[in-house]
Amino acid sequence: MRSRKDTEEPFFLYLAYNAPHFPVQPPEKWLEKVKRREPGVSDTRASLLAFIEHMDEGIGKVVQALKETGQYDRTLIIFTSDNGDICPARQTMVL
Repeated sequence: MRSRKDTEEPFFLYLAYNAPHFPVQPPEKWLEKVKRREPGVSDTRASLLAFIEHMDEGIGKVVQALKETGQYDRTLIIFTSDNGDICPARQTMVL
C-alpha cells in the first residue's frame, strides 16, 4: 500500500484471515490479555475473544496505513465471513 501511495492506478489487496476458526489457537500474548481482563471467562471463550481481537488489530493496521498514505477516502473495504464454525466446535463452544 505504501508503494502505491503516489499513483492513481487502483490496486487490489486480498487479506484472508483464518481466524476465528476451529481449532481456536490464538497467539498466547492475546489469550493472556483476555484472561487478565476477564477473570473467570472460559478457556474456549477467551480463545475466541483473543483470536478476534488479534484479527481486529491486524485489520486496523491496514486501515491506518491507508489513512497515513491518503488512500483511505478512495478505498473500498469489504468484510466477509464464512458460515461459522464446524459442528463439533459448536458443541464445546460456550459463548
